[in-house]
Amino acid sequence: MSQPALPPFNLKNACRKCGHAHSGVQYEDTQDVLSRTCKLCSYVWDETPLDRADREKWARFIERHSKK
Repeated sequence: MSQPALPPFNLKNACRKCGHAHSGVQYEDTQDVLSRTCKLCSYVWDETPLDRADREKWARFIERHSKK
C-alpha cells in the first residue's frame, strides 16, 4: 500500500493554519515522516523527510526517461 503524498520538508514552510513561521520538527521513524508542530497554535502536520523525497524524485525521473 502506498503512502499518501506528503509535501517535502522545507525549513521555511509556515504553519498551514495560522501562518506562523516557527515550528518544531520531530522525526518519526516508525512512519518515516517529519512531524512538525507550530509553536504558536500547536497545529501538527507531516512532511516527507528530505532523503525519501529525493529518492522519490529520482525514481520518477528514471521512470520517465526509461520509457523513451
